[in-house]
Amino acid sequence: MKQLDEFIKIFNSLGRYQDIAEAFEVFLDHCLLPQKKGVLPQEIEECMKKIHHPEGEFLFMELKNILIDVKAKKDCYDLLGDFFMDSISRGHNGQFFTPDEIGNILARINIPQDAKLGEKVLDPACGSGRLLMAAHRRCRHLLLFGADTSRICCKMALLNMLMYGMIGEISHMNSLSNEFFEAYIIYVEQEGHLLIPYYIHTIDPQRSFIRLKTKTEWKEYWAKRKDCYEKMLHPI
Repeated sequence: MKQLDEFIKIFNSLGRYQDIAEAFEVFLDHCLLPQKKGVLPQEIEECMKKIHHPEGEFLFMELKNILIDVKAKKDCYDLLGDFFMDSISRGHNGQFFTPDEIGNILARINIPQDAKLGEKVLDPACGSGRLLMAAHRRCRHLLLFGADTSRICCKMALLNMLMYGMIGEISHMNSLSNEFFEAYIIYVEQEGHLLIPYYIHTIDPQRSFIRLKTKTEWKEYWAKRKDCYEKMLHPI
């Protein structure tokens, strides 16, 4: 794919000044921070200081333009995950993400096209969010939740969800042990005819939908948030 080749080429240039994996995470933060609720200007400034390439800010804009171009031409394409597998993980730690074709088959098998508003989908080892994206292609008014032990995977999944208008949560946690590190809770606000996505970052496990709770904790959690989630899904 032309856009992926160009994406790799730019990161190879960045890689002459710093580790590509480090540069990629800085790029993810550069894309995500403007959509964080309550972000402070100094957070964005500190992020930019982590770019070592003398033309890093310009190159980051080129990378963002590639993502915008991909979004305009292809529905829910995971360019971030393809780049990560090609240039960073190379299969280490078993990090091969689900091919789109398999994701689409799983979505068709498990999700009816007339799924109710607010039906929930969870991927406990979400990687870059491919199965969640397949679910979103299948039905636009689902609540989507993903968890992963890799922080950089969580950031890829979060950016994919924000790019394609998906609502829910990405949690950096161990789904097997229930060890929780942080969560990114994704909402949208309606401004006129536009839906503006944003996220809230939290390290409070009680605010996470995904982290395993007692029955009482779960009832209290969902009672507070059910109406909010359903209201956000109505305009989609």
